[in-house]
Amino acid sequence: MKHQNIRQGLFCLNKIKRIIVPLVILLLFGGAIVFLIVQLVQPKYTYFKPTSEFYINDHAEQLSQGAKWSIYLNSEMLYEDSLDKEYPAEIRGSQVVVATYQTDRADFSSTTLFNEFKIGKNDMGVLIVLLYDSEGNFKEIVYEVGVRMMGYLTFSDMGEIVSNSLETYTDIELSLGEIYFETLERIYDRVYDTNFTYDLALYEEDLYTFFKPLPSEDFFNAGWYTWLIFGDLPNWLSITLLVFFGLGASGTIGFMGVAANNGGGGKSIGYFLSKKK
Repeated sequence: MKHQNIRQGLFCLNKIKRIIVPLVILLLFGGAIVFLIVQLVQPKYTYFKPTSEFYINDHAEQLSQGAKWSIYLNSEMLYEDSLDKEYPAEIRGSQVVVATYQTDRADFSSTTLFNEFKIGKNDMGVLIVLLYDSEGNFKEIVYEVGVRMMGYLTFSDMGEIVSNSLETYTDIELSLGEIYFETLERIYDRVYDTNFTYDLALYEEDLYTFFKPLPSEDFFNAGWYTWLIFGDLPNWLSITLLVFFGLGASGTIGFMGVAANNGGGGKSIGYFLSKKK
């Protein structure tokens, strides 16, 4: 009886393979075609592509999780709030994006990054970039606004926001927090006539107590990924699924792709302020 069950099991397994293998090959073939098409039409970036969160891009890996989450959630809230139909169509879609980058100032153009990210619907965008040297030391901040946002955040405003914060705090993350939230406060007030208040002490507390990865950072640690690598699946099936779903994990194709935020189509003509620490 025992040997008979084994033979039956092997028969069923072979039958399943005959069904699954052609199906997986078909899915892989179709996925590969879609992947190639997407690679051909997706935009090219001079420095780096935006994260799936879009509003926070810690390319230099210098920010704490608390800072990244605060920026991500509040920028997403601003964008959603600004799309309310009670506001004139031409001022909807404000986006504030923060990025870090390790480079020499002479080799970096914030205007190029702004326009490649297409920050802000109706040109209602703000880009804040922290620049670091090769050893991870903060060197300079660049603050740039979109074409229509120039009417609400002047060069004088930018200078006041940035200078006051850099002079007040020695910790660059605290300076960034005040610069960021002061920007949101002025946008809500001047553009949308709405009161916005923030608690920098709470932001500071989150810097040292909140460690949860962002969705895009946490995705490859998900249980399904570990199961495919270390589980009891046959090797051929594990590899096939990893390839197929791995493409999806990139946010390009597949059933496991991460939904991404995007720029609203905004542009900048190079209206920016830069200041060294």
